[in-house]
Amino acid sequence: MTPTDDDVQAPRGPVPGPLHPVVLIGLLLVAAQVGVRAWASFGSWFYGDDYNLMSRLYAAPLTLGELFTPHDSQLMPGGIFLAWVMSNAGPQDWTVGATILVVSQSVASLCCLLMLVTVFGRRWAILPLLLVYLFSPLTLTAYMWWAAAINQVPLQASFFLTATAAVLYFRTRRTLWLVLTVAAVVLGMAFYVKAALFLPVVAAIAFLFFSPTSSDSTPGWRGSLSRLVRSARGTLRAFGPMWATMVVLGGAYVALYSTTTGNPLSGYDLAWGSLADNFFRVSLGPGLVGGPWRWWNPIPPTGLVDPPTWAVTATWIAVALAAYRLQQRGGVRWRALVVLAGYLVAIFLLLGLGRAVIVGSVSALELRYLADATPVVVLTLGLLLLDVRTPHDSPATLSLDRVRSPGVLVPVLMTAMLLAGAGVSTVRYVALWHADYDGKTYTRNVAASAQLHDIRVAAGFVPEDVVSPLRFPDNAIARVFRQFPNVRVLSEGNDLSMIDEVGLVHPADVEPGLVSRRGPKAGCGYPVDAEPTTIELRTSARAGDVGDSWWVAIDYIGGSDTVLGLRVGDVDRDVQALSGLHRFLVQGTGPVRSATLRVEASDVALCVEQIRVGKVQEWQPTQQ
Repeated sequence: MTPTDDDVQAPRGPVPGPLHPVVLIGLLLVAAQVGVRAWASFGSWFYGDDYNLMSRLYAAPLTLGELFTPHDSQLMPGGIFLAWVMSNAGPQDWTVGATILVVSQSVASLCCLLMLVTVFGRRWAILPLLLVYLFSPLTLTAYMWWAAAINQVPLQASFFLTATAAVLYFRTRRTLWLVLTVAAVVLGMAFYVKAALFLPVVAAIAFLFFSPTSSDSTPGWRGSLSRLVRSARGTLRAFGPMWATMVVLGGAYVALYSTTTGNPLSGYDLAWGSLADNFFRVSLGPGLVGGPWRWWNPIPPTGLVDPPTWAVTATWIAVALAAYRLQQRGGVRWRALVVLAGYLVAIFLLLGLGRAVIVGSVSALELRYLADATPVVVLTLGLLLLDVRTPHDSPATLSLDRVRSPGVLVPVLMTAMLLAGAGVSTVRYVALWHADYDGKTYTRNVAASAQLHDIRVAAGFVPEDVVSPLRFPDNAIARVFRQFPNVRVLSEGNDLSMIDEVGLVHPADVEPGLVSRRGPKAGCGYPVDAEPTTIELRTSARAGDVGDSWWVAIDYIGGSDTVLGLRVGDVDRDVQALSGLHRFLVQGTGPVRSATLRVEASDVALCVEQIRVGKVQEWQPTQQ
C-alpha cells in the first residue's frame, strides 16, 4: 500500500512562534533551571578524569589526531575539544570549566523546549514534560562531574534535535529534515558512543507512529499480522532515504569506532539480577519522581542513590497507578513504551558489559548511567499523552475551570510532587560537591602556594582521592600540575619540597630505611674532597621499607658552590652542591649498600652530616 500525503504530513496550521504564552513560560523555566545549574556548577570543582584530560591536553596542538584519540575507551572528539579549551584557558581554571557546563546545559534545555513545541505543539501539556527534563535528578550527577558532563549534556541536546528533525521528516518527507536528522546524530556521536542508539529510536518512532494504516479488515491474528506487514512495507517505502542513510551512518560509525577505540565491553561474570534491581527498581523508579532524596557518598564528592525502602515501594505503587490511568485511555499511544523500554534495556546491557564488570552491581546506583535516558523519558511521556502526528496549539489563555478540572489538577499535583522531591535531591547532592572534599582541598592548596612562590617538588604521586592509582601515570604530581609553571617536579635537587595529603607544601626529607653512621670528624661528619669517599649504610633503628625505588637524602655543608660526584644504587652522576647548609635529594633504584662521593675541585671541601635512604616524607625536626 502506498502512503498518502495525509499519512505522513501534518495538517496545516499556524507556524510555532516565540510569543505564545506556552513558549514564554517554557523559556522562563529554562532560565530558572540554568540558574540552578549555575549555582551548582560554580561552587563545585574538578574531580578524577578532569585532571587526566587537563594533563593530556595542556599545550597539546589541536589536531584531528588528538581529537580522535579516545579517552578511557570513549571516542569523543567533541568532548576533547571542550576539554582542550578549558585546559588551555588557564591553570585549573574552574570558572571556565563551570561556564562551559552552564552554556552546554542552556543549549540542551532550549533544544528540549524546541522538540516539545515542534513535535507536540504549543500546548500547556508540554510544560510538565519540560519540567521533567529540567529538574529531574536523573541528569544531575552526570552534570556535576565535569568529565562526564562534557559528553552527557551535548548528547542530550543532540537527542532533542534528532527527534525534532526526524519527526519533521516523517511528516513532510523533505530532504532538509533528513539532512538535519543525520547532522544531529553525528553531533551526538562526536560526544558519546550512546548516540548510536538514536538510530533505532528514530526507526521505532517511524514504524510505531508514522506507519501508513492498512485497510485490511481480515479478523483474527491473521488480519493483525497482515496489517502489521503492510504497515511495515509502507513505512519502508515511505521513508526509504532515512533507512539507507541510517545504515550507512551506523556502519561508518562502527568502522570508525572499532579502528580507533579498544573494545570497552567485557564478558566476565556479573550478578545481573542485583545489577537489574539496582538499575531499574532502586535508581530509575525514584529518579522518575524526583528521588532518590538521599545520597550515599563512599567516595566523595560523588554520591550513589540511597532512597528509603518505603519510598522506593511507594514510588512504584504511584508509577503503577499512573500507568493504569493511562491505560484506560486506550489507543495506539502505548506503543511509546516500546521506545523507552528498548532504550533502557540497551543502556542497561552496556552498563553490565562495561563499567559494572569493574565496579560491580553497585555501579547501577550511580545515576549518571541513566542521564541519557531522561530525554527518552520526556519524549515517551509526550508520545503517551499527546498526538505526535497532528500537533496543535492550546488556547493562549487557560480558564480557571480548566485548571481546576480533574484532568488537569492531577498532573499539576504530580508535577508539584516531582519538583519538591527533585529540590530535596538536588540540594543534598550539590552539597557533596560544594563541600571541601579531599581532592578539592588538595589541588586548591597547591594552587594557592604556587601563586605565592615557586615550588620545587620531589617527584611523586597525588593522593588516591585526587586521581586513582589505577590511572597511573596520570596520578603523578608532574601530570596533575603541569599547567602550573611555578610547580617544578624534580627527581633530584637541593632543598626540595613535598606536598602532604591536604596539599600543603613542606621541606622534603627521607624516612630512613638505611642510614649512615655518625661521621669520624667532629663538626664535619664525613669530609669529602677530590678523592672518592665511600660512606657505608646500615639499617635504621626506625627502619622503613626501602623497596625497589627509593630516595637518597644527603645533609651537607658546602664552603662554596661546586660539583658533587655521587654514586649510589643506579645513580652515578655529577650534581650541583651549594655553599651553606643544604639537603640534596635524588631518586634511584636498585640495591644499596653504600654511597660514594667526591667534589670536582681539589681545593674545595664539603662536609656530609648524614645520608638516609628511604621514602620521601615531610621534614620532622625531632628526627634529626
